[in-house]
Amino acid sequence: MPSMELFLEQPQEAQDALIPPNAKVFTIEAGSTLGWYRIASRGCAIGIDSFGTSGQKDQVLQHLGFDFNTILQKVQSKLRQ
Repeated sequence: MPSMELFLEQPQEAQDALIPPNAKVFTIEAGSTLGWYRIASRGCAIGIDSFGTSGQKDQVLQHLGFDFNTILQKVQSKLRQ
């Protein structure tokens, strides 16, 4: 989404045309999920809400739950609900 602010300024009908109300919406952000909860379905904003972790990239991403397999499991779990 290029601009969440512009999207949220649109009339509800325009927002619903782009993201149908019954759609399962996921956001994946290599940063804070703050704000994405306005767009994502409940529990479907995936990101990193902490800082200060250091180490090898793959190990840090896995520790933070932001590696491919963990994200895939989260998405599959939410889709089954």
